[in-house]
Amino acid sequence: MKTWRLEIEAFGSVEAKRRQQADAAELVRLRKDNKRLAKDVEILHKAAAFFPMRAVKP
Repeated sequence: MKTWRLEIEAFGSVEAKRRQQADAAELVRLRKDNKRLAKDVEILHKAAAFFPMRAVKP
């Protein structure tokens, strides 16, 4: 009777480990994405400073 309970507990820990690995992989992906987007924003700020805004006349 104890074996099925131990199997369920072991499966739960395996499932928890899989979730943890998936979360860690997602965190790595999001950090890469964040770094890329920060570079994009930096480039856009530099471009905005280089090309002055022109006033649109009606």
